[in-house]
Formats: sequence, structure tokens, C-alpha cells
Amino acid sequence: MQEFRAGNRSLLRLDGGEELIGALEGFAARHGIGAAVVGSGLGQIVRATLGYWDGSRYVPFEVTIPHELVGLTGSIAREEDRPSVHLHAVLAGPEGRAVGGHVFQATVGLLAEVGLDSFPGHAFSRPFAEELGVRRLDLGTGPGRPTASGPPSG
Repeated sequence: MQEFRAGNRSLLRLDGGEELIGALEGFAARHGIGAAVVGSGLGQIVRATLGYWDGSRYVPFEVTIPHELVGLTGSIAREEDRPSVHLHAVLAGPEGRAVGGHVFQATVGLLAEVGLDSFPGHAFSRPFAEELGVRRLDLGTGPGRPTASGPPSG
């Protein structure tokens, strides 16, 4: 992986064979990132497990041939003192047909370029929401943490 950081923004170049989520977890751990938004991603994915939320559970499916990564979004939080990465991807395959969903696993092909914005001094969490049946991003409250309406005042 190659990385470039300018202030709160980062651009990563992942190389063939790297695991997408593991690479982002490693980057966040190395730089102490506990709150970030993954805003862009492009490149090639050679194998992936994606999921579709059917209203009560994720239904996983496999992508077993190379696809173009044409869109990537998500967030980075902290879970038990380690990075927690949540991603959704859109992949384009033969004849330009797109497939997408929650990323459980994705292996980079030729390369992937990923852009993210971090929020230094903050740590989002991802507690389990019983009523939804999933872990839900919690932007948090309290000293040094954002509130529902924005950063702490004063």
C-alpha cells in the first residue's frame, strides 16, 4: 500500500492481492484513526463476498471473476479498541453490469485507490442495535466527541 495524507484527508493506493477491509483497518490502526468517512474508491476487485440486507439479515453472495470497483463508500469507527470498517461497494463486470452491496471481503486485483476523510480526536462506535438487528454507527456525545448537531461548543 502507498498512502498520502494532507491534513484530515488521505488517499491510499492498494496493490494486487491486498484485502480491502484489512488494509483499511491496518491504515486506521497505524494512524490512530477512530472516526472517518470512506468517500471514494476505484480500481479492480478479483474476488469478493458482498451482502444484501433483506430486512432481517445479510444474504451473502460471491463475486468470483474480476470486476471494476466503480464506487466505494463507508465509515471507520472503533470497536473494542480496534478499527471497525463498514463498506459498501459497486462493482462492474462483463458488459458493464453492476453488482453491489455490503462488503464482507474483497481482494484487490490490479490496484485500488481509496479516499477518506478522518476526524482527529473523535472516535465513533458501532454498538449493536437490537431493534434493527445490526451494528449501527454511533457518532457519540461527550467531551471531545461530536453531538447530534455538530462538534462540541466552547
